[in-house]
Amino acid sequence: MKTNSAKIYPSRMEIMNAISNPVFCRASELNGGHPLKHGSRIINWAGGFANLYPFIQADGTKIAVKCWCADINNAQERFAKISSFLEKNNCHYLIKTKLVPDALMVSGELYPVGIMEWVEGDTLKDYIEDNKPSKELFLNLANKFLEMVKTLHQLNVSHGDLQHGNIMILPDGSMKLIDYDSMYVPGLDNMQDVIKGLPGYQHPARRKVKFINPKSDYFSELVIYLSLLLFAEKPSMWQDYVDTEDLLFSCDDFADLQNSAIYKEFKNSSNPHIKLLFQKMLEALSVDDINLLHPLEELLGVPQTVNPQPQPTRHIVDTQTINSDTTLNHYDDVIKQIDELLKLLDNYSAA
Repeated sequence: MKTNSAKIYPSRMEIMNAISNPVFCRASELNGGHPLKHGSRIINWAGGFANLYPFIQADGTKIAVKCWCADINNAQERFAKISSFLEKNNCHYLIKTKLVPDALMVSGELYPVGIMEWVEGDTLKDYIEDNKPSKELFLNLANKFLEMVKTLHQLNVSHGDLQHGNIMILPDGSMKLIDYDSMYVPGLDNMQDVIKGLPGYQHPARRKVKFINPKSDYFSELVIYLSLLLFAEKPSMWQDYVDTEDLLFSCDDFADLQNSAIYKEFKNSSNPHIKLLFQKMLEALSVDDINLLHPLEELLGVPQTVNPQPQPTRHIVDTQTINSDTTLNHYDDVIKQIDELLKLLDNYSAA
C-alpha cells in the first residue's frame, strides 16, 4: 500500500481479511491465534474509526484486538498513553490494554493493533434484565457504581462515555468499564474531545467541550446513580425503559427537567437522597460549563480521598439492612446534613 505524508489506513474489509490469515499476523501476541467466528463469519464490532475482534491466542487466552482504519485525533497515541497509565496504576475497574506496533500486515504495510483484556460478563442493562429487577438489585448496583466512580476520581481518571453499554457486570458481580476512546488519564490534557457519549447521559454543555478532562463523567455519574435509585423506588418502571437507548433519563428531560414526567413523579419522594440529587441535577443543568460540576461523592457528602489508603469504606447504600419501610439505610449524620440542606433549600424557594 502506497503512503503519502499522512499514512493511508486499510479498509475494514482489508483488515478482516488480514487478521483471518495467520501469515499476516506478525506480532507475537497474534502468532498462532485466530479471530472468533460464528459459523463462517468472523465476529467483529465496528465503532468510530476502528473494528474490535474477539481473538483466541495460541495458548487459548481470549483477548480483544482493536484494529484502526484511520488514526483520527491521535487515537493510537491516546491508546498508548492510557495503556501506560493503566500499567502503572492498577485499577480493578479498568481492563489491561497494550498498543502493539507493526502487528498486522495489510497490503504490504504493517499496522499497529490494540490488545485488550477480554471481559466476560453482561452490560448493565442485560444484567438487570437477566437478574429479575428488584429494589435490592438496583440498590446493590448503585452502591457498587458509587464505589467505582470514587476510585476513578482518586486516580484523576474519567471514562468520557459512561453509559449502560460500557459498564460490564462480571459473573462475580463486580463492575468493569470498557471502551476507552473518550477516556482521560493524566497526560492527555490536550487531546480533543471527539466522542461526546450518548445524549441521555451527557450534560448539554458537553458538546461544547474541546478537550477531554477529568470532569467529563460528573454529570453521567449523577444520571446513572439517580436512575438506579429511582428504579429501586419503583422497579416496575424497568419494563418501560429496558429497550430504550437510555437508562432512564433522556436528553429531552435535561432540556426541561422540572416539566419532565420523571421529575414530576418523584420530586416529592420521601427518600432524602432522591430529593437531594434532583436538586443537584437542577443546579448542574443551570450551568453552561462542565468544569463547574462536582463529583458524585461530593454531592452525596461522602469524603473523597485524594491518595487512597487501605481503610474501611463508608457506604451510602447498605443492602444488608434494607426493609420494606425504607429504601436506603443511611448514616444518621448524613441524613441530618441532608435534612438541614433541604430546609435551607425550602426556605430559599419560599423567599
